[in-house]
Amino acid sequence: MGGPAWPRRVIAVQAPDQSGDDESRPRRVVRIGPRATRAYRASDVARIYETLGETRAGAAALRRLDPLCDVAADRVFVTRAPYQGPWAAVTCGDEPALVPLTDTLFLTIVRRHGREIRLYQIVRVMCDMPSIDEWLYDVRAGRRPIPGATYLPGPLDDPAAGGGCGGRS
Repeated sequence: MGGPAWPRRVIAVQAPDQSGDDESRPRRVVRIGPRATRAYRASDVARIYETLGETRAGAAALRRLDPLCDVAADRVFVTRAPYQGPWAAVTCGDEPALVPLTDTLFLTIVRRHGREIRLYQIVRVMCDMPSIDEWLYDVRAGRRPIPGATYLPGPLDDPAAGGGCGGRS
């Protein structure tokens, strides 16, 4: 009743073996949220992180990137790409691309919290410690901030002060 009519395909999502090749990497399912998003060429994003890092200059350079493609709402991708921090791996045609993690339902749990529906997402893992942000959630409209809550900046936002393991910038 209602909701998107998704094409059905059964895939195995399992733990990787020890061989280390691409075929041994686990498959990850990345679903775009209920709003369309822009995808950026993975190599362009990697180049900016390699040269500028997660700095204000890096975030500004990411904002200036031309998107590789627009990705429709509710689109589903199956990827073997490794975890990419504040990004989720998708493709534009056959080309590897990235979308901001918070434009997806990757690494999320959606649950009822009293009369509200809340979305919890692992938005960053640093020093083996996950950072989980929480939003109000509506299936059609997507996430919206909880009044008074603070959130880790996304890849296109200016980075927060401090950071790094051991409190160093």
